[in-house]
Amino acid sequence: MEPKGKQRRRVHDEALKTLSAEDLSKFVSERSKADIERNPNLQAIRVYLMDGSYKAFKIDPAEVTVEELWEVASNKLMLTPSSCQSFFIWGLRDNFELLLYPHQRVDSIFKDWELFEQRYNNARPSGGKNIGSTLARSMSSLARTPSIREEPAETETKLVFRKTAIVPLSEEMRYQDSGAVHLFYIEAVRNVLASNYPCEVETAIQLGGIQLQLTVGDKNNDIHKPGYLKGTVTNYIPNYLFSRMKAEEWEHLLFEQHSKCKGKNPYNLEVEYLTLVRAWKHYGCTFFKGRYSQNDTFYKAEFEGKVRIGVNAYGIHIIEPTLLKIVSYTWDQLGDWTAQKQDFMLEVMMPSPPPKGLVNKLTASLRKKEKKVYFLKSNQAELLNDTMWDWLDYLGKLEDLDADQGGRKQTQSQPDDLV
Repeated sequence: MEPKGKQRRRVHDEALKTLSAEDLSKFVSERSKADIERNPNLQAIRVYLMDGSYKAFKIDPAEVTVEELWEVASNKLMLTPSSCQSFFIWGLRDNFELLLYPHQRVDSIFKDWELFEQRYNNARPSGGKNIGSTLARSMSSLARTPSIREEPAETETKLVFRKTAIVPLSEEMRYQDSGAVHLFYIEAVRNVLASNYPCEVETAIQLGGIQLQLTVGDKNNDIHKPGYLKGTVTNYIPNYLFSRMKAEEWEHLLFEQHSKCKGKNPYNLEVEYLTLVRAWKHYGCTFFKGRYSQNDTFYKAEFEGKVRIGVNAYGIHIIEPTLLKIVSYTWDQLGDWTAQKQDFMLEVMMPSPPPKGLVNKLTASLRKKEKKVYFLKSNQAELLNDTMWDWLDYLGKLEDLDADQGGRKQTQSQPDDLV
């Protein structure tokens, strides 16, 4: 049975093979014209981007699939037939996201959302519905905690066009068209401000200055003067850093960086922003909310509480933004993991210290590697496990893991078949 992510990619890729740029444009125009002429059930459906803007499409949600909507949106956003493969449509409500399957009908997303939350986010049911089988897998990449940045939860289900879950950096960097670069940029900004990408003050100012230039244009001293950013500094600086200075000090530093961007091409600035954040090991992660639940004493505890757990091509990352602490492990360092309901256990192999002396060097290969175990609580433990399997499958490491770990693959919580 194929992992869910692989199933979604396979269907998606096969559809792309049949669509050239000309075919896609023709499909959109003919489909829209036919719908308008014959279908009385058309509705204006909004597809949101990561900066809060949206594109509206007139469709019959009971007839149109997610893949068909993705095709139309990709064309509207001027993505190339290649770059659009890095994106897909997600559902979002209550800061909880679902990466949707191509064959889902759009109306089913809105009708069945509560079932998805019950199944994947440990949400309490409001009625006696049976969850049954679902047609989606879910992610939670906009993880937040009240002490960091708590955005108002969406009360209605939204469709969001953004990067799909499995996009290696090497693949992302191949796409240089302006449409794709802009979507990569606005998603990076969202992750920086949501504290998924914690950074030091100097880097935050540099990123904030670029964002300010792209938002308001060249600095105008008659307009962009002290007080201009009053109440909006946290639109450019993450909350976990904001308390380190007064708002006026942040504004001054942002304006200094803003001035350095004057006259720069917007596309080049977006690339500059991406160049900075792509240098981080945890760039491009799918994030999950979690809590460090180790039974350590306060002084020995590696993390204080709420964390983000990120998964990408590099491996797995545990992040606590308030401490600016990021612990990263490559896929080759993973020893074992289990996911059961809200409990997630991760065992990693720590690198041995360099041996000293001739005897130690000779026996170094015989010594067992030190193991470290993390115990975490997460409503999305099952999804975290699922995403790890998807990445391992994508990277071609499943057979290696099975051989190296004595059949470990058989002991893990395998993902459900949701199709």
